[in-house]
Amino acid sequence: MDNRKHLEPSGPFAGLWVRTARALRNAGYKSRGKVRADIQCGALHPYISIFDYGRKADAEVRAWLGLKSWGESWGKTPLIVSRKGSVKNEVGRGR
Repeated sequence: MDNRKHLEPSGPFAGLWVRTARALRNAGYKSRGKVRADIQCGALHPYISIFDYGRKADAEVRAWLGLKSWGESWGKTPLIVSRKGSVKNEVGRGR
């Protein structure tokens, strides 16, 4: 059995691990430029709830794009975004 990471051979995510590329596609990304823009503005980060997109995938994508690491860009504190009307917020209000 081959345990090496398999990379995307072509397309907008060429050079990324297949699993990371699939996570980005499932999240709705279709181009490298959109991924870069969302990482730079903080909309895509390792603490967001995208299946298979965590710290390691984020580090891989940042290196692939030639961007600074999460720690260099945003510090050590994770960015937690509370969305209005989420189930967690509604439960906390006693509804």
